[in-house]
Amino acid sequence: MSGKSQRRKHSIHSKKSKVIERSKSSVSQPPIVAQTTAPTVVTKAPARRTEVTSSKTVRYPFILAELKRISILAGIILVILVVLALILS
Repeated sequence: MSGKSQRRKHSIHSKKSKVIERSKSSVSQPPIVAQTTAPTVVTKAPARRTEVTSSKTVRYPFILAELKRISILAGIILVILVVLALILS
């Protein structure tokens, strides 16, 4: 059995789970203030908005082939409709 390679489970370390973990850790929580009997003044700094931007670029390698196929089908349907309009009228 030493010749077999060990299989890894990719679901644990998937990109999606890593992104979710990062977004959970980047969310800032308000500070917890302990209550005391003596009067205290708590000043808060202005809250900063942290924007999480994803620089995820989605690429579609077959977009031109699909657009070509869609245009050919649309042309065929248009021709059929014109022929049916001339025959049935």
